[in-house]
Amino acid sequence: MDEEDAPIFAVKMEDESGVAAWVENGGESGGGDLRLIDLRTEGPHLDPHEAGVLGLAHSMIVWSAGQRFCGRCGAPTVPKRAGRMRLCSDVECGERFRPRLDPAIIVLVTYGEYCLLGHQRRWSPGRYSLLAGFVEVCETMESAVVREVEEETGVLVDKSSVEFISSQPHPFPSSLMLGFQARVAHQSVPPPYLPPITPDGVEITDARWFHRSWIRNFMFGGARHTVPSSVGGLDPESGKVYFNVPKGGIATDVLRTWAEASDPISTPEVKIDPKGSFKYMLLKVTDNKGLSKFIVRGDNRAAYHQHILDHADRELSCFQVSPAGGGFMAIVESPSPVIYVYGESSRFGVPEIPLVVEIMQRSNPFYKIVPTVPPEGIEYLAWNGMVGDD
Repeated sequence: MDEEDAPIFAVKMEDESGVAAWVENGGESGGGDLRLIDLRTEGPHLDPHEAGVLGLAHSMIVWSAGQRFCGRCGAPTVPKRAGRMRLCSDVECGERFRPRLDPAIIVLVTYGEYCLLGHQRRWSPGRYSLLAGFVEVCETMESAVVREVEEETGVLVDKSSVEFISSQPHPFPSSLMLGFQARVAHQSVPPPYLPPITPDGVEITDARWFHRSWIRNFMFGGARHTVPSSVGGLDPESGKVYFNVPKGGIATDVLRTWAEASDPISTPEVKIDPKGSFKYMLLKVTDNKGLSKFIVRGDNRAAYHQHILDHADRELSCFQVSPAGGGFMAIVESPSPVIYVYGESSRFGVPEIPLVVEIMQRSNPFYKIVPTVPPEGIEYLAWNGMVGDD
C-alpha cells in the first residue's frame, strides 16, 4: 500500500521491451518517458519513500520466484497476504514460508585520525568504501565485525570498541545492513606509521588508510583526487581514475558523520603539483585564537622558496603564516607511486622531515612517501629552474 492506502503491484520485466509494451497497452496514460534503471546505483538518489517501495518490490519478486515449491514436501506454493507469505498447496503439509532476511555488517574501522577503506574486485576503478560482510550462523554482530575486517584486510579490531551506528535495508536481494564503527586493537605502531594491511586478494584487492582531513576535503571541499594508474588502472573513457565512494546509503552516512568532526583550521594540509619535481615549504598556520597546524605547499612554477611563502600569505590572508623550512619533492608514478622528499632551502633551512612525511602520507594515501633523493634513472618531469637556490 502507498501513503494513501492504494494497492501497489510489482511486475517483473526482463528488458525495456516490456516497458514499451506496458505503455502501449495503456499502463501509462498518454505514454511518457519510461526507462529501466539500476536500483542498486539509482536508489540512493530517489525519494526515500519511492526507494523503499522499489526495494520492497525487488525483494518480494526475487523471494517469491525462489519459493515456488515447498521445501518440505515439494508441492507448489501459492501466495497469501498480498504476496508477503507463500503457503504449501498440499493441505496435509500446509507449510508457511515468509521472506528471509540476511543480516550483514558494514564497519568504519579507525586508527586515530585515519579510517580503513577497501576496493572490491567487481567495483569500477577508484571506488572505495567501508568493509562489509554477512553475519554467520550463531555469530554476534560484534564478532562478525572483527572476523570480516581480519579476513579481508588482516587488520585486528578491538571487539570492545565495536559501536552500533545505524541500519539500512539492502534489498539485493534481502539484506539488512547494520552499520558500526570500531577501533584497531592496540598496536605499538609509532607515528607516522600505520597498522599493516594485507588485502585478501579475492574480494578486497586494495585497502588503505585515509586521513580524516583527506576524506573531509573530498566529501565537503569538492576536491577530485586522482588514483595512480599503477594502483587502480585507467578509465578507458577519460584516461584517469578519480577516487570515489558510494553516493548515498549507510556507507556515505557513516563516513560523513566521522569526517564532519571539527577542524579548527579548515585549510587543506597539502597543496602541491600533481606531478613532476618542485620546491616545497613546511608552514605553520595560526588563527586569531592561537590555534595552529602545519601545512605543506609546493609549486613547480616557484623559482625560489620565498615565492611559495608569498603565495601562501595571499592564500591564507586571515591567518598568520610562519615558515618552518623548505626543500624539494619529486613525484614518480611508475613502477609504483612514490613521492620523494629531500634537500633544503638555503634561506629557510631544513624542515622537520618526519613531520613533512607524516603530513604528506595522510594527504596522499595512494603514494609511498620516501625522505631521500630520487635514485638516478628514475623518470619524472623535472623543471629546469627547480635547482635554483635561494
